Amino acid sequence: MPATCVPQIKPQMNVGGMMGLMFWVKSDRPVATGPQDAVSEDTLRRTVTALAERVGRLGIESVEIDGRVDTVHARATSRTEKMASMVEAVHSLSGANTRIGDAAESAHKNATEAATCMEETRATVKVALDAILELVDGVGQIEAKLPEILTSLEHVSQVSKTVNDVAKQTNLLALNASIEAARAGEAGRGFAVVADNVKNLSAQTEGAVQMIQATLSALSSQVDSLIANSRAASQVAQAARSGTGEIGSAVTRIDQISKDLAQVKQSVAGIVEEAVGNREHCRHIEEEIRVVAETTRESLKDIEVIKGHTASLLNMSEDLVSLTSEAGIKTVDTPFIEKIVASAKQVSTLFEDAVQRGEISINDLFDTQYQQVPDITPPHYLTRHTDFCARHLGPLCNEIVDSSPDIIACTPGDMNNYYPIINREFAKPPTADPVWNAANSRARTRQLDRTSLNQMKTKKPFLVQTYRRNMGGGRFDLMKNYSAPIVVQGRQWGVLRIMVKVR
Repeated sequence: MPATCVPQIKPQMNVGGMMGLMFWVKSDRPVATGPQDAVSEDTLRRTVTALAERVGRLGIESVEIDGRVDTVHARATSRTEKMASMVEAVHSLSGANTRIGDAAESAHKNATEAATCMEETRATVKVALDAILELVDGVGQIEAKLPEILTSLEHVSQVSKTVNDVAKQTNLLALNASIEAARAGEAGRGFAVVADNVKNLSAQTEGAVQMIQATLSALSSQVDSLIANSRAASQVAQAARSGTGEIGSAVTRIDQISKDLAQVKQSVAGIVEEAVGNREHCRHIEEEIRVVAETTRESLKDIEVIKGHTASLLNMSEDLVSLTSEAGIKTVDTPFIEKIVASAKQVSTLFEDAVQRGEISINDLFDTQYQQVPDITPPHYLTRHTDFCARHLGPLCNEIVDSSPDIIACTPGDMNNYYPIINREFAKPPTADPVWNAANSRARTRQLDRTSLNQMKTKKPFLVQTYRRNMGGGRFDLMKNYSAPIVVQGRQWGVLRIMVKVR
């Protein structure tokens, strides 16, 4: 039965203090010890080197996945927040539709009442208009009859005058008859009696005629006054008749308004129906958004789990890179590890010498009172050691970057990830453009990403990480990050870090 061989790598201290590797084989039979089964050290080194390269690539892929997961998580979080806002907006819209429906129902009720009132008013005005027209006609007829009455009174007056003249003549005749009867003596006594009666009748007739004349005179005056009043009333009536045209037009307009109100009632009824429908649609949409939001929240939980796994995978890949490097085996990372360790020691020595000669105090060197520079985005800060670091470490950072075409950036950072200086390519003066500043003006800034935070937590002599560098505007550059501690008088000031292109 063939042996099952699983190479195992275990770091151990060898002579001289360097980390070595222990290999053993798990097998279900004794391991052969002959020369033909021996694995050469050179083969092991080549294998570990190849493994280190692949682990490095795994780290790059892992950090890319981790970054993408971060982006998806941020988008999902933003979408969840927007959905919450949408739920509130739809809820408000539903409430507005409810208020619109209520207002429309109230308007419909008012329109109905107004239409009823307008119809009643129209009927009342129509009755009043008919009465006015009838009154005007009556006044006109009275005005036409009054002259006829006056004419009749004049005729009566003429007749009464004639009767009066006849009475006077009769009285004169009676007087003459009385005279003749007196002359006749006894023979004319009977005639005298008749003459006296005629005389009395004539006197009574004359008195009655005078009374009639007086009455006719009074009636004529009253009829004249009535005619004058009737003419004035007739003028008013004619004016009223003219006004009835306006009233008729008003009645017509009332009819049109009533028709318009009927259309308004119909339109308002439609609005009420649509508002009720919209309210139901809003409730449905609100519920759908709630379901989507809940699904998104569940997805966020899954993304957070995935984020945890990708972070673990990334940490494992970085640990494997460090493990192979600490084992003393040459890999693609070795030159950069040696460069960062040596350069960090150089910076440590530079700081200690400056403190000893009094160029900067230890308190100023460890100053953490970050004074924000106004009107710069992303924010820039100043400390009491900013200018000192710029003078002494700026040339060193440029020298390190110039030493290899693969090195992109070099910068020292204190324990709070404040970077007072960086190589010249990324130390340009800030502008009003935040995106440009994020990519080109990185000196005097603080970087609080995962890679920057991790390098301050480690107690190792160096740390190799994969780095997804935020360059602003949604742009990220993938690179490797090598860091080593800067120690001054036994106290860690921070780290020196270099960033290297990914091959």
